[in-house]
Amino acid sequence: KQTDFITYPYLDTLKNKISEYNGVKKNNIFLVPGSDIGIKSMFELCVTPGSEVISTLPSFPMYKVYCDLYDGIFIPVSYEENLTYSIDKLEAQITSKTSLIILANPNNPIGDYKTEEELEPFIKKTNKLGIPVLIDEAYVEFSPGTLKELSFKYNNVCISRTFSKAWGGAGVRLGYIIGNSRIISQLSKWRLMHEVTGIAAKYGCYLLDNKYEMENYVHLVNKEKNILKNKLNKAGFDVIDSYTNWIHFNDKTDNKRTDQILD
Repeated sequence: KQTDFITYPYLDTLKNKISEYNGVKKNNIFLVPGSDIGIKSMFELCVTPGSEVISTLPSFPMYKVYCDLYDGIFIPVSYEENLTYSIDKLEAQITSKTSLIILANPNNPIGDYKTEEELEPFIKKTNKLGIPVLIDEAYVEFSPGTLKELSFKYNNVCISRTFSKAWGGAGVRLGYIIGNSRIISQLSKWRLMHEVTGIAAKYGCYLLDNKYEMENYVHLVNKEKNILKNKLNKAGFDVIDSYTNWIHFNDKTDNKRTDQILD
């Protein structure tokens, strides 16, 4: 409607729907125009010149971009040959200068996933040390589940979410962070005057009111992904599955046969 364009956005309805969808309170939600801005807000809150940010390598490139922007020192923990990262090696990188740890779960671009049981001992230690941990769940809808309960069990943890992947709304720039009221209150110091546009808010409400569309899409993606994976495996390709909406594959002829296999 015309009022959607000429008035400032009303966001309470969207916040209420996000809260209801996640089973949390409204004050546990930090609304942002895309999850990348939520990630950037964590850097604004936590990172000072010379402080250290720990993440995996490879990872979402913006982690290092924001680290450099705020004059932090990016500390990468490389993936192992088995295509996962070592939590012990992650912990070994913690120093008195560590100001933020970011873990994409599922990871981008590898696509692996850590369970709550795997990560909780590490989270427990970071909580004792007072080190903030951001768990980036951009692809959570394709994964075995969320780790959002850790953000309420430990007051140093928050969860990043987006409407860009399974929800299909990358163009509207809409995301949010879930966390306990303490960390959300701190993040809110960096809140934009109007967190998202009114159009984005209405679209987000529409998506949440029709979440079965997202669920159907995720089901179809996983189904088609398995078909593709099986075809490629039978044809002799080296296939890496993932807990996301993609797979990796290659063969000795540099994929020159791909069109034939998928025809």
